[in-house]
Amino acid sequence: FSLMRAVLWRPLPYPEPDRIVVIQVDARNVSNAGATNQELIGLQERSRSLEQISTIEQVDANLEYAGEMEHVAAANISDDFLPLLGARPVLGRMPHSRSDAGQQQTFAILISDELWRRRFSADPSVIGKSVRVNDLDVEIAGVLPPGFHLFLPTSVDDSEHIDLWIPVRIDRTIPYRGVPLLARLRPGVTLGRANADLEALATQFQRDYPDLYFGSKAWQASPFDLKSGANVHFTARTLQADMTREVRPALFLLAGAVGFVLLIACVNVANLMLARGSSRQRELEIRRALGAGRSQILRQLLTESLVLAAAAAAIGLLGARLALEAIAHQNAWHIPLQSRIEMDASVTLFALVLALAATVLFGLFPAWRQASAKLGSALHAGRSETAGSGTRRLQRVLVASEVALSIVPLVCGGLMLRSFLNLLHSPLGFNPVNVVTARVPIDSRRYPKFEQRWSLFRDLLDRVRAIPG
Repeated sequence: FSLMRAVLWRPLPYPEPDRIVVIQVDARNVSNAGATNQELIGLQERSRSLEQISTIEQVDANLEYAGEMEHVAAANISDDFLPLLGARPVLGRMPHSRSDAGQQQTFAILISDELWRRRFSADPSVIGKSVRVNDLDVEIAGVLPPGFHLFLPTSVDDSEHIDLWIPVRIDRTIPYRGVPLLARLRPGVTLGRANADLEALATQFQRDYPDLYFGSKAWQASPFDLKSGANVHFTARTLQADMTREVRPALFLLAGAVGFVLLIACVNVANLMLARGSSRQRELEIRRALGAGRSQILRQLLTESLVLAAAAAAIGLLGARLALEAIAHQNAWHIPLQSRIEMDASVTLFALVLALAATVLFGLFPAWRQASAKLGSALHAGRSETAGSGTRRLQRVLVASEVALSIVPLVCGGLMLRSFLNLLHSPLGFNPVNVVTARVPIDSRRYPKFEQRWSLFRDLLDRVRAIPG
């Protein structure tokens, strides 16, 4: 419940998050190929259904300040990106590409609250100070508010925390595809209307710029667009739906399996309570003989069931907390919105309601049978009776139900395990055994020329090859 609530049900922490959409661009039968800068500018100029159409590109950056260099997460953003998410600086101003970004260099940046506190000791006078980013002098224009997280699909950006926000100019002459697009629905515009508008714009683009999509001289197109018969399609999805569309079926399947396990446990406990009731017949008959009514005995038995369910809920909450910590420790990238997965009052309330429901559904019937039983020979004989034929028949039905319920999650678990093993052994087109990757940030001040950097890489490769094993 904690996982599904954080991923599927809680709204994103942005103003009117249901209006924020991700625009998927399919080109030449390549799904999610991304847009070109020309298409981005064209949508900004022509779309009547969308506003604040923007883009982001995650980049690596080396920040140098007070003689210390640090590798930080950064992002190149268009002017409307942060306003799209409702982010405004708490200190300073919002940089703009027209005044703060040139063709080859940025002059002003935004920094995160965490970086401001970590590297600049939360000094308010940091606004206007100069730092070096990738060996270029830039000015700190503003500081974003604390707790701002970036929640985007992994196809757009896989980092929830960005330290440097760099404004960039959108150059329509850059000839490559792959630009992610985000936008906001205009007030009163539905998602269906926006998609119809995008389809019409795609047709217009192909009609107005035939060389871009069909011609051999398509200087603004990617290699995907250089052959005849090329086309482009735009599809808008809400941000949260796009983030969760791959994991949503798996989460519901997992929830279904958990539900079956809960049913099996409840049927098992109900069976055990019936068996225990047989050994308590003498006690209950003594209570009835002393004047206890059916409702009093029923309340006692239900209270015992509720205590059992409450203890199970407490253990379940503890197990859930440990499991969520394990998920966070593993940093499972395929689970979106991980920083929002937590246990709070809503989760505790859900556990208590679930415990109460289990008590009513599976504790009421055994309690009713025991409270409604007539005075029998157990009291006269001075010992408890064995279970009657009706109780034994009911226990057999419960055992059969338990076995039947267990078949479904067992089969599903086997199929999921088989699918997982098939995925592990599916051919990748290369041998991944012992293959490793590494990022090597280069100090462009020490290696300003391309030849120097290539020489560094060749020397690095030679040294790696010389390592034994």
